[in-house]
Amino acid sequence: DRTHYFASWEQTRQVTSSTVLQTVPDQRQRAGDFSGLVDSQGRAITIYDPATTAGRDRQPFAGNQIPVSRFDPVARSALNYWPLPNRGATATGASNYAASNNSSLNRDIFVAKVDHQFRVRDQLSVRYYLNDSDIANRGAFGIPESDPDAFLQNARIQSILGSHTHTFRPNLINEFRATYLRRRFIDGRYGAGEDLAGKLGLNGVSKAGFPTFVLPGYTGLKGLTNVSHTQ
Repeated sequence: DRTHYFASWEQTRQVTSSTVLQTVPDQRQRAGDFSGLVDSQGRAITIYDPATTAGRDRQPFAGNQIPVSRFDPVARSALNYWPLPNRGATATGASNYAASNNSSLNRDIFVAKVDHQFRVRDQLSVRYYLNDSDIANRGAFGIPESDPDAFLQNARIQSILGSHTHTFRPNLINEFRATYLRRRFIDGRYGAGEDLAGKLGLNGVSKAGFPTFVLPGYTGLKGLTNVSHTQ
């Protein structure tokens, strides 16, 4: 009757999903044809040729079409990391891709506690806590390496608590308590360390993740590098 203990294990397996609406380059634009590009007022948006810059003036591409021969090799390779449109676009060509952004959570929690009474006046208590969790979000592209919403996260939280309670007399009790806590969080990306930038032909940059591409009016490409936090 002087020693009591318990242990528990809790497991969570959870999948959540949300629908995202994004804008990606369509088939004509991937071939350099922007003849159908218009603004919200239905006015044509002109694409200018930077090679014709003279002072503050530039000449537009004929027919608003960029010759394939003018495509940068890196940009041509990066086009493969955008999904193709799967729905009708708005009048301005926006919101032409819809898909589900799926995220899975795997979590295990273990707790154990032991209480022991050495004698009537002295009691010892020890508790251990462990929380392991993994989150995998593959984004909505179907290409998690370049999807800006895709990520991996691993977390581990551990703590141990010990306390000693001594009763000097009925109206005087002392408790000594010590706690150790350690937390580790690792944020990762799909394709990390695979030198995806180099495979695109982009040299001299980090190999840790997919490079960031920002195109005004379109959903960008992005791959964060792995980050680790320990406390």
